[in-house]
Amino acid sequence: MKQIVEYISSVPNIKNIVLVSGRKCDIKMIKEMALMSNIESLHMYVAGKKSKLQINKLIDELTDMAVKKMPQILLYEQEEVYNIPELNKNTALVVDSLDDIKIIFGLDKLKPYYLCGNVEFGSITTFEIWEAFRSFTHEMHLITCREDESKEVLHWQKKQDSDLELSVIFPMYNIAAYLPKCIESVTAWKADYIEFLFVDDGSPDNCAEIVEKAAQTDRRIKLLRKENGGCASARQYGLEQAKGRYVGFIDPDDYIDESMYRKLLRRALMGNYEISYSGYKELYEATGETADVSDLLGEPYSLGTSDRDEILNLVSYLRVAIWRGIYLREMLNKNKIGFYTDLRRFDDLPFKVEVFATAKSVVCVPEYLYYYRMARPGQDIAANDERLYVHFPIFEHLDEFVRKSGSKELIEKLQIVKLQTHIYAIRKLLPEYIPEYVKNAKKDLLKNIGFFNSMLIYKSGVSKSDRAFFYAIASGNSKLIIELCKKLNNRNDKREKSKETIVDSINNLTNF
Repeated sequence: MKQIVEYISSVPNIKNIVLVSGRKCDIKMIKEMALMSNIESLHMYVAGKKSKLQINKLIDELTDMAVKKMPQILLYEQEEVYNIPELNKNTALVVDSLDDIKIIFGLDKLKPYYLCGNVEFGSITTFEIWEAFRSFTHEMHLITCREDESKEVLHWQKKQDSDLELSVIFPMYNIAAYLPKCIESVTAWKADYIEFLFVDDGSPDNCAEIVEKAAQTDRRIKLLRKENGGCASARQYGLEQAKGRYVGFIDPDDYIDESMYRKLLRRALMGNYEISYSGYKELYEATGETADVSDLLGEPYSLGTSDRDEILNLVSYLRVAIWRGIYLREMLNKNKIGFYTDLRRFDDLPFKVEVFATAKSVVCVPEYLYYYRMARPGQDIAANDERLYVHFPIFEHLDEFVRKSGSKELIEKLQIVKLQTHIYAIRKLLPEYIPEYVKNAKKDLLKNIGFFNSMLIYKSGVSKSDRAFFYAIASGNSKLIIELCKKLNNRNDKREKSKETIVDSINNLTNF
């Protein structure tokens, strides 16, 4: 396979190859490896009479060519591979077309420094191979071959400074009643390459004591303390202490499916994706009922994508829910993405916009794996007063971020985010706070892009009802907007009335 040969060629330290192949070995790949100038020996352990005949014929052809100094080429029965000693640092173990899981896992006795090869989709995942070999292998390049001929590459190098693959950050403030359930759900996965960073943001309750007790039986749990500064400052503090290859964030009044982080990391590593996210469930505190939130879980995201346009669509249309994903820490550090510590709430909005505006690859796990509590006392989402004015400093930060990017497409995506966010806020506000909010929302929406250019963006980017809201905000008519809110907020009580009829009545009110 071309990618395997290219990988071996890119690593000067590889001088020897031990190839373990099934009955469908890649003869072309073997030939290319034998002709590589840096290879001194090629020892092949192959199953199947047909494959051996093909390889013996190839050896004869290579010997006749004699165009250069040939490596030592030897052919063995597949099972003889278990008789050889551990491989040295100049030898790569290459697996090809192995469909027997026992054979692959049995190769761990060789403790290869380099491991590469291809794996047929469905037999075993490259993540499972990675888990079995990661403790002693320093570099892996494993290709998943799908039935549709598409491929995913797990390329992994052991870090010098830390053996941790994932850091999960928990900002804690006054949530002690919910914390034990959260800790129980995240620690159920017993992987030793994960750390849990609980940040005590000057909490007045006994959060810290609960974490300290849990840490006595789980060394992966770490308690970090700081003065109260808000959720953004707690998340940022945890991010600065994190050592994992990927980072995730949990609101510790929520909890997760016990398999969530394994599944997220599995998909992230299998294709070297910078972001991996899942669906989530809304958990209603009063009744204990849950509802699945279907939110861009289908293709192309479920297969993984590096398409720039598809990733930018997540800026506008994926809900703000940073806690159901993991993010490559190197990507965050390189692009200086973190949390604005001057924001006291909704700091996840700018983080979400910036990571998807920056990421080069994204994948999703189309399952509902995070439990997000709704209607908990003290939640920011319950705010209906001047606390929602925080959106204006948020968009000041994002305007600066977008200006630095110089991306016209990103400016347009942000314009959609702004409108949807302001509609969300206005519909939640008590009537007495709406006039001030509307005045600032109008200024914000027309600051970077004028009215008519905004309408061009909204024509295909948002719904008719959202466009009607934009008209109303641009008019600055607070009374009209309050009337619109009443109509939209009463939609659920008037299910028999179609959406189109509601939108038509809104448009008639706006006189546009």
